[in-house]
Amino acid sequence: MTDWKPIDTAPKDGTVIITKRVTEGPILGEYRAVWGTFAPDAEMRKWQDGGLYAPIPPDNDYADQEHWMREDRMYRVPEPTHWKPA
Repeated sequence: MTDWKPIDTAPKDGTVIITKRVTEGPILGEYRAVWGTFAPDAEMRKWQDGGLYAPIPPDNDYADQEHWMREDRMYRVPEPTHWKPA
């Protein structure tokens, strides 16, 4: 994993980075991500059918808390384990 660093060293200042989650060998996903507060609006609260991601519903504990999110800030990314500059 050349150039990849542990996620706990990633910037949390709004910088877009590339994240990935590795568990017991396989890479579960690579995403352009940013650390920030998720605050869903009405459109984001609609659930999508058949997709890997679904917007967080309004009554969910994830709203208004800081998380790793896709850079569009509409979806959380799986808890990343590593990062590198975008």
